[in-house]
Amino acid sequence: MMFIANGVKSYLDINDGKKQFEEGQIKVRDGKSYISPSVLKRRDLRYILPAPVRILTERHRVVLILACCDFDREETADCLEIEARTVDSHRGVIYQSLNTDNPTDLLKISLEIGLFTLKELVFFRKEI
Repeated sequence: MMFIANGVKSYLDINDGKKQFEEGQIKVRDGKSYISPSVLKRRDLRYILPAPVRILTERHRVVLILACCDFDREETADCLEIEARTVDSHRGVIYQSLNTDNPTDLLKISLEIGLFTLKELVFFRKEI
């Protein structure tokens, strides 16, 4: 969505199809901007109801909870016995799915839409 704020003339979702693509081409050619209905809906929903773009798997949910408990990538990897790069991949999917790019919003959105409860969070103090 940052593309729109930065002046992109046309924005479509990859799944919009040929009709929206051609409509966007015509509008841009005529000097106008075009944002497909699906992108507008997704943008508006982000501010009204921050529903996930896609359903998170149970593994993503666990990684999300650990991220919200301030586990770093190595701690999460150790806890789940997976590679740190896999943790990065899961986190990328989570951030994209929840339409956010910062940890504070990640926690807020997750609680608002009921991905977990405060009781499921176990905060810990990191050793310095």
